[in-house]
Amino acid sequence: MNILFVSPRIPYPMDSGAKIRTFSLLKGLQATHKVILLSFVYDKKDEEGAEAIERMGIKVIQVKGEGKITGKTIMRAVFNGIPLTIAKYYSDSMRRAINSLIKEENIEVVHFDHIHMGQYVDMCRVKYSVIDEHNVESIILKRLSENEESPFKKMIYKNECRKLAKLEKDKCRKASLVTVVSEEDKKALQNLCGEGANVEVVPNGVDVDYFRDSPLRGQSLEDAVVFTGAMDWLPNSDAAEYFIKDILPIIWKKNPSVKFYIVGKKPPQRLKNLQEANGRIIITDSVPDVRPYVFKSKVFIVPLRIGGGTRLKILEALSMEKAVVSTSIGAEGLNVSDGKDILIADTPEAFADRVLELLGNDVLRKNLGSNGRNLALGTYDWKIISERLSKLYRGSFSYAEKV
Repeated sequence: MNILFVSPRIPYPMDSGAKIRTFSLLKGLQATHKVILLSFVYDKKDEEGAEAIERMGIKVIQVKGEGKITGKTIMRAVFNGIPLTIAKYYSDSMRRAINSLIKEENIEVVHFDHIHMGQYVDMCRVKYSVIDEHNVESIILKRLSENEESPFKKMIYKNECRKLAKLEKDKCRKASLVTVVSEEDKKALQNLCGEGANVEVVPNGVDVDYFRDSPLRGQSLEDAVVFTGAMDWLPNSDAAEYFIKDILPIIWKKNPSVKFYIVGKKPPQRLKNLQEANGRIIITDSVPDVRPYVFKSKVFIVPLRIGGGTRLKILEALSMEKAVVSTSIGAEGLNVSDGKDILIADTPEAFADRVLELLGNDVLRKNLGSNGRNLALGTYDWKIISERLSKLYRGSFSYAEKV
């Protein structure tokens, strides 16, 4: 099959959860199909990433992206009644490139990565189309509005949510196949779209060979908790801030030596302002490899209050046999069981208690870690997930012939 994979950004280096999913599915499809990547590029880093992907045998076509919201973007959003985050990714050059490649490369399937690129689904002439929804984006905006204290920002989020829900419904109903990361997202999208959308689950995964058990086994671990993720993504920075302000003080009352590692690119200034001078809170910014920080910490935490989709960070931690404490939202959509392969807590007090319990209980940490690794191997290996996507392509395009 000739596949055109349309992405909002070059998915390399894999320094965010979104890029990890995009790259892993792209690589998986390449194993059995001819795949061309068409992507916006914004800077030198993206151009270097494109070169790295081409060295893997994937042809890459680049379209220059604006990289920021401009007056033109705002006008497009206002006059077309679409969300600002969607208008940001519209480009006449991208639309022309999609249609040109369909003709020149005899493309049979266009795979749109994120709903942001899915906006082009009805602007191109191709037999089959796929939209991969990393998140049901309108759900994230809904949760942002629910957690926002500023009345003005709350109003903006609600308005954007309404527009985005309308766009998601329209575009997803026009695709041959829509893939989501969890059964929860599938139900949410089906409720939004009705019977007009063909929605299937292609879960997030993990490279179980790369994220293995710690080479530090047998060495002393730090009395530390760690949280990973791109900190320029609001749900992540909100989670880190929530942990520092509401949960860490409870932990420190009983164990003042506990350290907190925040590992992820572009932490906002408001988060940096919370960093302690005494070294108990360590904010790394971007790092080449998150594994050393995860390996040396006793507990991996996911204190998310806002989110959608599923968290690749949890799968990475489980694959490394780390004990994980998460909120229900943080673990949403993953086939995990509280008390078996993860611990769930939704209040500051309960979260702190679970962390303290793990810090002081080697046996419990080991049991959770072992169960988590087994779950990652059996369910969330990217090799298994890529095979599922290829099977869905074949089955769903037969479905499309009938409608």
